[in-house]
Amino acid sequence: MSYLIIALVVAAVIGPVMWLRPNPREKQLLRLREEARKAGLHVHLRAVPPNHGDGDRVVEPAIMAYIRPWTELERKSTLPEKFTCPCFEGEWQLYRSRNILQPQHVANLPDSCRLLEVNTEGLIVYWRERGDEARVQALAASMEQMCQTLLRHVGNKYALKA
Repeated sequence: MSYLIIALVVAAVIGPVMWLRPNPREKQLLRLREEARKAGLHVHLRAVPPNHGDGDRVVEPAIMAYIRPWTELERKSTLPEKFTCPCFEGEWQLYRSRNILQPQHVANLPDSCRLLEVNTEGLIVYWRERGDEARVQALAASMEQMCQTLLRHVGNKYALKA
């Protein structure tokens, strides 16, 4: 009988500790976020920005944001104008009003992306975190390419006026 009581006490102590351990999905998310940090991205849970779509489609009220921040040098120059592009079912509504971003810029972005935003903080991709570390590396490379394209466009716009 005393062994049974000891076993119950041990189970009562160890049980809650086991609940605190991350499950496999949480471990995968931690690996993805660590890979993003290694690539220079910031990762935050954020509310979806207002005016993100046509009203017919629903985006989660809060979703993970992977941010490629503007560098100090980029902040000192003229930054691209702010915009938000919704993405649903793998098809981006591209920022084409001035032919800046083209399909090749978003080709390596994950299908689980929901929004692309540019603001004074940087380039932000809101996505559902599906895939592996290689997917995060491709995301970081695509975001860097988009940032350079946006910055070149701003530079060219002002160079033409001079």
